[in-house]
Amino acid sequence: MLAALLQTYHTGGFWGFQYLGVPAGIRGTERRNYSMIVIGLYAAAAGYSKNDLLSSENTYAKVRSKFGNEPRITAYPYFSPRSSDNTLLGFYHEKNFSQ
Repeated sequence: MLAALLQTYHTGGFWGFQYLGVPAGIRGTERRNYSMIVIGLYAAAAGYSKNDLLSSENTYAKVRSKFGNEPRITAYPYFSPRSSDNTLLGFYHEKNFSQ
């Protein structure tokens, strides 16, 4: 199911509400990609493990994402740490507040 949701994701599409309310010139960890946070929230609520979530996003990123020279995570070589941080922010928020 997560894989099917990720297939519908693309910048400017339905999930593409990235960087809302972020002033121009803000970069790096100060910028939050809200769509990645929401994917983390939904995945946690649906019972996905952290590894399944990040593996699915890594598979998606291999085919559809271009992170340029941005550093990568060794365990997920096609996925950027910035994107992982945003995803896990939503994932752990849901885990912490749904108990």
